[in-house]
Amino acid sequence: MSLPDVGGALVYHPLFFAVPFIPLGVVASKHRDTLAVLLIILFVGVWIIRMFLFFPHAEPMIYNENSLFQFIRNILID
Repeated sequence: MSLPDVGGALVYHPLFFAVPFIPLGVVASKHRDTLAVLLIILFVGVWIIRMFLFFPHAEPMIYNENSLFQFIRNILID
């Protein structure tokens, strides 16, 4: 039996250790709403940074020139 790769987990998501404690902190805190918003911002921020660091040239980070957004943009700009 091998030990879990904690270092590898930290590289991919530095907040993985916080996940079990989040419900306890949000429920027990007086500032529940503020804490929940800050945690969401923190997790989304880490996710965005991870996408740019680990997947800069892979889906979903590659811009699709045939997307609906590009089609609408071409109509509005041209």
